[in-house]
Amino acid sequence: MYTVFGAGSIGTVLAGLLADAGVPVAIAGRHAVERLRLEGDDETVEAKVPVVAEPLGTILLCVHGPDVFDLCPLWKGRTVVTFQNGVRAEAAAARWCEVIGGVWRMTCTLVEPGRVLYTKRGRVIVGRYPEGVDPEVEALAADLRRAGFDVGVSPRIEGDKWLKLFLNLASTAHAIVRREDHGKPEFGMLKAAILEEARDVFRANGIVAESGDGRDASIDEEIGRHRKGGGRARGVFNSTWRQLSLGRRPKERYHDTVTALGPAPRNEAMLVLLDRATGPECYTAEEALSAVCGR
Repeated sequence: MYTVFGAGSIGTVLAGLLADAGVPVAIAGRHAVERLRLEGDDETVEAKVPVVAEPLGTILLCVHGPDVFDLCPLWKGRTVVTFQNGVRAEAAAARWCEVIGGVWRMTCTLVEPGRVLYTKRGRVIVGRYPEGVDPEVEALAADLRRAGFDVGVSPRIEGDKWLKLFLNLASTAHAIVRREDHGKPEFGMLKAAILEEARDVFRANGIVAESGDGRDASIDEEIGRHRKGGGRARGVFNSTWRQLSLGRRPKERYHDTVTALGPAPRNEAMLVLLDRATGPECYTAEEALSAVCGR
């Protein structure tokens, strides 16, 4: 039995696809609803998931990172699967809970409570924190596969979490640069400049950011891919885009982690652009590139 705690985009997709596959699951948290509608490019999934006040079984935690500090003390000794972006949630949860680290690599957008848009069923990576694989991890992976996810099992989940943080650094550019510029060379140059700086900062600090099962692209391969630019034709956006569209300051500021490790002026410039953003897609690619690289 699982309880998805958090009814945002990730939690709604996770609960809906598990339920559709016949895996016992409930959902909890603000704005949780029983009837879920998941609209993909090639499929629409409708599922009914019970809403509970207190989580049952293994907790699939799908809230923003800062909320982990408040919630996990309530669940001492329970197993929690941390699907937060960034690299802090696992250590915070481990103070009270048994932790399986989770990496979510699927972009989805919450349109309204219970309704999410996505492109296709994506990749999910799980592993025991701080390292290792055990029967509980394998059982979770099997249930996620039943739900149609491309599942990786990692013996070194911290490396996967750092790699995901690295990938998320490009999400700010996707959120703040206007969509019609995503195919321009300047957009690719912007993302590559941010990522190259982060790669160098990681290496200077001895941080290993790599795929635990060897199936995901390396940092250098990701930089090469981003140099090509490109965006999504369909309206499926990341959480930074959504927060800006609602007039809110994004809770997850991935560049903060990079700047805290050492001098990183390009990532610092991205934070300035994010703080000054008047909404999503408010800069041209040329404006953002000039601010980051002085061009």
